[in-house]
Amino acid sequence: MSDYKTEFIVKNILFFLLFVVLAIIGITKVIMPKIYAYKAQLTENRRAELIYNQTNADFAAISAQVQGFINDNQESFDKLYANTPDDAELLELLREHFASLSIKQVAHSEENALSKTRYELTGYVDSNAKLLEFMQDLRKLPYVLELSAPLEIREDRASHTLKVSLYLEILHSLYKPHAIITQENLAYKPPKPH
Repeated sequence: MSDYKTEFIVKNILFFLLFVVLAIIGITKVIMPKIYAYKAQLTENRRAELIYNQTNADFAAISAQVQGFINDNQESFDKLYANTPDDAELLELLREHFASLSIKQVAHSEENALSKTRYELTGYVDSNAKLLEFMQDLRKLPYVLELSAPLEIREDRASHTLKVSLYLEILHSLYKPHAIITQENLAYKPPKPH
């Protein structure tokens, strides 16, 4: 019987050692790499989530700033983006304030998504008050106009009027929003006429 016990003990020890070796190999070669890969993926997911949350917060803050800027400058944006300059409306205003009016287009350029047309105006006004009234009425037009130097005013003693020469620049936006701006509903939208 003792041979049987010895043989049984030796076989059990060998099987035990074989089991331990296979378990160690299985743990180190199969299970541990999966644990390390899982930990690495978990770390990457946490990092991606932090980046996403920060980016989302920054985007929301910038969106709020853009919307605030649009709200603060609503009238200017309406004039710049919503309306194409109407030559007939401008001519009517000019003829209302000036006599013997001559208009000459001096320049036209398109850069940085803005169309700029520069006109040289020469005409006669009855008084300085009429000229100031004209400048105030320019603000009421539904597009962006800019009076620029040189502004020349001479008194015409024969007709008791003032001869005025000035440059008028009309600006209009040619901007087309990027697809992301359109998708995220950040583009400026002029109010719809009633």
